[in-house]
Amino acid sequence: MRHKYFRKTVRLVWKVCGIRVLLACGINIIDGLLPLTSIILLQSIVNELTSILSNPNYDFDSILVLLIIQFILLVVTSMIGSIDSINSANMEAKLDYYVGLLVIQKSISLPLAYFEDAEFYHHLDRITKGGYGNKLLSPIKTMLGIIKSSITMISLFSFLWMIHWSLGILSILSAFPTLIIQTKFGRERFQLIRFQTPAAREANYTSALLTNRQSAKEIRIFNLGEFFKERWKKRFLLNSRNMLKLNKKQDIARILLDSITALLFGICAYIVVSLLKVGKMTIGEFISTAQGIHSAQASINGISTNLAKIYEINLYLIDLFEYLEYNDEQKFTKETRNLFPSYLQKGIFIKNLSFKYPKSNQLVLNGITIHIRPGEKVAIVGDNGSGKSTLVKCLMGLYQVEKGSVFYDDIDIVNIDNCDLHKNMTAIFQDFMKYAFTVMDNISFGDIHNTHDFELVKRIGIQTGVDDFVKKMPKDYDTLLGKILGEGEELSGGQWQKIAIARSLFRDSKILILDEPTSSLDPLKELEVYEQFNSMTNGKTVIFISHRMAAARMADKIIVLKNGKVAECGTHDDLMFLKSEYYQMYSVQAKWYS
Repeated sequence: MRHKYFRKTVRLVWKVCGIRVLLACGINIIDGLLPLTSIILLQSIVNELTSILSNPNYDFDSILVLLIIQFILLVVTSMIGSIDSINSANMEAKLDYYVGLLVIQKSISLPLAYFEDAEFYHHLDRITKGGYGNKLLSPIKTMLGIIKSSITMISLFSFLWMIHWSLGILSILSAFPTLIIQTKFGRERFQLIRFQTPAAREANYTSALLTNRQSAKEIRIFNLGEFFKERWKKRFLLNSRNMLKLNKKQDIARILLDSITALLFGICAYIVVSLLKVGKMTIGEFISTAQGIHSAQASINGISTNLAKIYEINLYLIDLFEYLEYNDEQKFTKETRNLFPSYLQKGIFIKNLSFKYPKSNQLVLNGITIHIRPGEKVAIVGDNGSGKSTLVKCLMGLYQVEKGSVFYDDIDIVNIDNCDLHKNMTAIFQDFMKYAFTVMDNISFGDIHNTHDFELVKRIGIQTGVDDFVKKMPKDYDTLLGKILGEGEELSGGQWQKIAIARSLFRDSKILILDEPTSSLDPLKELEVYEQFNSMTNGKTVIFISHRMAAARMADKIIVLKNGKVAECGTHDDLMFLKSEYYQMYSVQAKWYS
């Protein structure tokens, strides 16, 4: 086991719930002493009852006192259980909040390239299943459980040793097979969960498709219902069979363990009966000893089970802390951080830029060298997979530049503060977000520092045509969109498109990037959108990506990418004159615009 992660967990839990951890320790120490107290009290009560039965004139006061103590002990036991439950719930809530923030913060700060990796998603899926608090508190609870059971075991062992030395030894012997088997199955269970994560995610995704409002139309029109149902059944049953197989093996092992425990208990019972037979034990001692043997074995089994659980829990902790230790964007950058230039004077310089995704040896970009002047409108065109979107993500600092360089004026992008870099540019992506919030929110999210500036939202809404359909809505710009959070308004694809454009223009950035946001529109409608956007961005540096050529005519410069390299660069007329890559693409698409 990697004990460092267990130690990290203890430090984290102590940092968040220090006083409550101390309270839990106190509760478990008291709880560990209660079994011996109960057994001694039971022994005294039985002995007193035996004396009363054999001597009717025996004083009843002593038995009344013992019964009152027994009642108090029951109340105390109940109170301790309730206090422990409330204390644990509070610690879980605090840890859920604190660790949830850590995971969210890590997800925000990680380079975008991580999100292209399927294994990263499997990792994230494993750590976010269930509450963080419960899983982080489990090792603490397990350790406290071991401490409690150890206190119980030591106290009962001492009690049984005083009765007869063999009783203590036989109780301890039952611990070893339990420890070995529980450790083995703890390891196998976690490895099975790790193995099942991809299949389980597919099963959950398929189930969501069958119950999701957005996918309901295509499921019906393409008759996909039975197909996806069978696919879900296959993945679900595979996971279930594997888990049931492990549970079966564990149950068989448990039967073996119970048989060993019963055998040892039988031997202990024989010793106790023998002691009673020769008159070395009272009735009260006989009953308390039998109870003590049973409790001692239970405490030893509890220790063995908890020790095995620590292994299983530690595997989850490894997953969690390895996720939190992923290198974030700041780790890739130099210590000196500069602000983005107040005004671009020389422009954007891309020098010999190459890029490949994590865990891949294939270059998506290969030796790209480009100069974009301030205020220039640049179209990046090329076939699907040519590297267009990857290039602009490198320009925006979403992908880390590891080979080659990107300069804004004379400042290397790796030396520019990420927040300030992103503050000075805006983008509309092909898969732009459709936030299930109000129209006001959807537009003002473009600049979180001005989310209450209704006048600016209204002005941008009028410029982009959003106001034309929003003013017909019941609550104007306060109207909720979509059905996820309530009975909101449904928008068409074109209306969402306009809101995305409005969001990008709401931020008064120096650089605007359009990453094929109009790919779902027909060519003529796409051309209209680009013309509208072009008229609203005078004086700004604009980079737009498309695999359609008509919009490129509006650009000052056209860059043609092919297989991750710059194939051609120039104006529309220059590239048409060359009659090469751009000419061929434009000629094929010209009929769309005639």
